[in-house]
Amino acid sequence: MVELLTVTGLLRGLRLAVWAKRRIEHWEGTNTANLRDAVEIAKKDYQLQLNACLESRLNALEGTTEQEEGLAALLDEEFLLLQLVYQDDAFREPRAKRRLMIAQAAAGSFAAELSLAELARVQRAMRELDPEDIAPLQALVAAESIHGTYVEHPEWEPLVAAGCARFEGNIGFGSVTDDPNHETGKLFATRTGRHVDAVMGTKP
Repeated sequence: MVELLTVTGLLRGLRLAVWAKRRIEHWEGTNTANLRDAVEIAKKDYQLQLNACLESRLNALEGTTEQEEGLAALLDEEFLLLQLVYQDDAFREPRAKRRLMIAQAAAGSFAAELSLAELARVQRAMRELDPEDIAPLQALVAAESIHGTYVEHPEWEPLVAAGCARFEGNIGFGSVTDDPNHETGKLFATRTGRHVDAVMGTKP
């Protein structure tokens, strides 16, 4: 009797394992197809966003010598590689809002006043930024400097981490506590931060 129960239990276990395996395979097949479709949609979405941003950028440059320089940049191999890097970043990004930000940066890189090295530095900084970080950066560039603490301004941290801003503490004001987050000082936009602001200045 014990042996019969054992065999029955094994058969049930095998049937359950087969059922579970089939369910997993079905789930993987369905989700792989859905994921593949989502990736294709994201690629098309980015291309449409880039086209809109690029059209806006070229319209802003229309009739200027800057336009000719910007269009000539299309023929530069290294500039084309920079655009491909932006495209690769966009294809890896799951959030639509951030893909739009990347498209704006890619189109804004036609800013003729920046060198390729400066544009490449902007691209690297953009990897550390979210769409929500752009407005605080633009406000900082416009104000030249902002006084306060990290606690008062949590939006400062991603700007500093991305190399777009630098914090100078103890500028005649002292610290509230021993906690560096409470240290009073000023936040300044870096050269890279100003370049990011310039590149992101054109919106679709």
